[in-house]
Formats: sequence, C-alpha cells, structure tokens
Amino acid sequence: MKCDICSTVFSDAGHRIGNSEFKTAISGGFNPYEVAGFQLPKSMLAMQVAMGMSKSELAVGWRTRALQDTTDWVLCDACHPNI
Repeated sequence: MKCDICSTVFSDAGHRIGNSEFKTAISGGFNPYEVAGFQLPKSMLAMQVAMGMSKSELAVGWRTRALQDTTDWVLCDACHPNI
C-alpha cells in the first residue's frame, strides 16, 4: 500500500480517512507542504524542478486535486497524526 500524501510504501493497512473527513481537514487548513519534516515524493520534486514551481504553487495544485477527489484516503503512520 502507498500513502496518499507522501507516497511512502508500507505493508500494513495504514490509516483510512473518510473522504468527507479529509476534505474537512483540508478546508480547516491542512497542507502537507507545511508539516514539519514532510518530504516531497520524488515524483513531485522532479515535477517542481522541471516546471520551476514553488512549494506554494504545488500546494495550491494539491489542494485543488484533493478537494475534487471522491475516494477515501489511506495514510502512513507519519502522515496520519497531522490530519
């Protein structure tokens, strides 16, 4: 399984967060780019560098996509406490 925020691969079931609960957290200000110790997944870092985007631009794009998502979220042990 892979964390829907940081893309860390893990073998257990992770922490399932309902879609509406996750959207409430986002609307309340949750932003993974502002979490202490958050590391961009390599794919996001590559996109940031290739497109010359700032972290704040990535965060806006992430928020827009996350609020449009209709599925539940699965988080790793490191990301889950931040919700």
